[in-house]
Amino acid sequence: MRRLSPEPVATEGGAFRARLNRIQGDGAELIDVVSDGWTARRDKERCRRDGIDDISFDLLASGTSTHSGGMDERRLRPGDLMLVDSARPTDWSRGRHRVISLIVPRDSVQVPARFPFSLQTQAMAALLKSHLLLTADRAADLSPEQRVLAIRVASDLAMAVLQTAHEGGFDAGQFDTGLHEAAGRLIEKECVDPEFGPRQLAVALGCSRATLYRAFSARGESIAAAIWTARLERARLLLSAPRHAGLAIGDIAFRSGFVDHPTFNRMFKRRYGMTPQEARQSHQTVAAAF
Repeated sequence: MRRLSPEPVATEGGAFRARLNRIQGDGAELIDVVSDGWTARRDKERCRRDGIDDISFDLLASGTSTHSGGMDERRLRPGDLMLVDSARPTDWSRGRHRVISLIVPRDSVQVPARFPFSLQTQAMAALLKSHLLLTADRAADLSPEQRVLAIRVASDLAMAVLQTAHEGGFDAGQFDTGLHEAAGRLIEKECVDPEFGPRQLAVALGCSRATLYRAFSARGESIAAAIWTARLERARLLLSAPRHAGLAIGDIAFRSGFVDHPTFNRMFKRRYGMTPQEARQSHQTVAAAF
């Protein structure tokens, strides 16, 4: 609220209601706001007077919002990711809404000062939006150290999004933590596709395979091993879920990204010390005991 002085929009509902949660990171912060409608203006005088100089990545999680800067006016929809420059005059008009903002100081942004407004089309932008929403939703369950890490990852993803927008790609060496985290999220989601591998992962992230290999090798990891591990963990969870007790082992293998049943059995036993059938029976025995 240091950047704006909102004026509530009159409604028939009575009192104005809003909730603001702030998570402080290391050199950045995340603010989660749920609020009734308001309008606000940040004019040239306000920008000059308060001297605030930061960049905000605003995710409109729900509700309606209209932004205008100069002659440019945009109507935003839920899921839109907005880039807001505090040094530029801005007018806002919002209905009932939820906005999750990652705020970073300008001197940490190593890209040209003329920013794009819309960041919707990038795969990396989709990962950033997912991470912002998940961090805000699970903040109460995270330790202070985990919150700092989550915001550091968000900052890395945000800088990669900006660099990709300006240069058509990004240098993963600058965003190692964020790239690795983003890759892990995609692997968890896409590992069920038997064709999914390092090439598809690199394309989805907008980086080269060499860049991706470096991010994993820096942690002593292999991309292929991470994908197989995600498939095996998914299979283990399916085997332990009561609602999937009627599924054949072959169906579970297929739903976890395996096309060869013997390979699935062999890899599962190597990782967990038992066959898929033994793992299922073990979970059923434990469940029956309770």
